[in-house]
Amino acid sequence: MTMPDVKFKSCRLSLLALAGCFLTLCLTSCTSKNFNIRFIVPDNFNGLIVITQDENLGLEPRLVDHDIYQFDVPNSGLLQVKSTELFHEYHFSLAKRQDGSLIPSLARGTNGKPIVDYDLPALHSIGTVYKDNQLRIYYCIGNDADYHNYRKQLGFE
Repeated sequence: MTMPDVKFKSCRLSLLALAGCFLTLCLTSCTSKNFNIRFIVPDNFNGLIVITQDENLGLEPRLVDHDIYQFDVPNSGLLQVKSTELFHEYHFSLAKRQDGSLIPSLARGTNGKPIVDYDLPALHSIGTVYKDNQLRIYYCIGNDADYHNYRKQLGFE
C-alpha cells in the first residue's frame, strides 16, 4: 500500500466511526424519556385541562417514584403551575383519577395505559398556544369526539 492509500483508508475509517457515534447519539437522545408528568383528576372529571404559569400562586409538582412529576387538577380544569419548564422537556403524559383508576393516554409521548376504545375517556394532548401574554398548554380527558371538538374550539383544526 502506498502512503496516499493509507491516509485515505484512515480518513474513511475515521469518518465511519464519527458517523456511528453521531447515529448512536441521535438514536439514544430521540428514544430516551426523561420523566413522566401525571395528572390526578377528580373521579368524575371529563373536560379541558388548561395549564398556565403563575410563579407566585402556581403549584409545584410532587415527585413520585423517582421519575413522575404529579399535579392535582382542580374541578375547574385550570392548573396553575409555578413553571411550565417541565412541559417543554421530552416526557410522557399520564393521568389517573383520585380513586386510583388509570385513564388511557392518547397524549404525544405517552407510556400510559393504552387506548382500547375511542368512545371512552382518555388523556389527549391538544396543543400549546401563547395567548393574552401567557403560555397555555391544553390537554383534555374525553373521548375522540371531545378531543376533536376542543381542537376546533381552540383553533387547532
